[in-house]
Amino acid sequence: MAGPPKALLRAVREKLKTTTIVGDPRKNETMAPPPPPPPEMFDLVKYKAPVGELYAYVSKPPAGGGRKPCMVWATGGFSNGIDEGHFKPGPKTNDQSAAAWREAGLVLFLPSFRGGRGNPGRFEELYGEVDDFIAAIQHVRTLPFVDPDRVYIGGHSTGGTLVLLAAELTDDFRAAIAFGPIHEIGGYGAEIMPFDPTAENVRLEIAARSPSLWLTDIRRPTLVIEGAQGNAPAAETIAFRGRTNPLVRVVVPPGKDHFTVLRPASDVLAKRILEDKGTVASLPFETTDLGP
Repeated sequence: MAGPPKALLRAVREKLKTTTIVGDPRKNETMAPPPPPPPEMFDLVKYKAPVGELYAYVSKPPAGGGRKPCMVWATGGFSNGIDEGHFKPGPKTNDQSAAAWREAGLVLFLPSFRGGRGNPGRFEELYGEVDDFIAAIQHVRTLPFVDPDRVYIGGHSTGGTLVLLAAELTDDFRAAIAFGPIHEIGGYGAEIMPFDPTAENVRLEIAARSPSLWLTDIRRPTLVIEGAQGNAPAAETIAFRGRTNPLVRVVVPPGKDHFTVLRPASDVLAKRILEDKGTVASLPFETTDLGP
């Protein structure tokens, strides 16, 4: 660790104390518990979070025994749930299953969050969910088949934003990979925000969910990836605001978008994680790693 964190985001959250939720903007979301997974692929488990016990899928321990590196992955979207979309990889141009990590030989832990399918709590849009994600990180470090010193965190889209916020609040992981995060919560649109936009503390509500404001808090290597044809302006804002923190890297591959960059980059980085055994995490990644 590079010294005590400045904890600017933590100070904002302490001042906010608790978010005031006035609604749930999600539409037509099923609240049934997650479906049982293929038994040869995942176990459906629960992990303890501040709001209660939450569902997760955890992949079967890789062959060979011993403790393995683990990816704790935050899925995109706003459902806060997990489902059968993780059971079968999608097309290379839009594979949001997170299968790349499992297929490479990592343990894959897929947490769901408060207010998601079968879970206690309410949807808070990247506030209490960050506490849940941190609890998931702490949980996997206790698993007998996971190397607690080689726990990585990653996510795509909304999940990528969640990863950045978690990285600004804890260093209880080895490295972070955030695909396609937003720089400020307003980028998702006012209609998705579950808090009162006229409340006196609305600025704190927004600030506490905007990861580009707190990049100096990050104390572990953190890689941000977005395709040049995706939400590149958000990535560029993160790069600009994080320029004083050498642990934050932003890579914007040309010819890729928000979805087409995900699987090929994950394949490359999964191999790099298996090779990452030094004292300090090293996950080199350049646009040339994805070919012409």
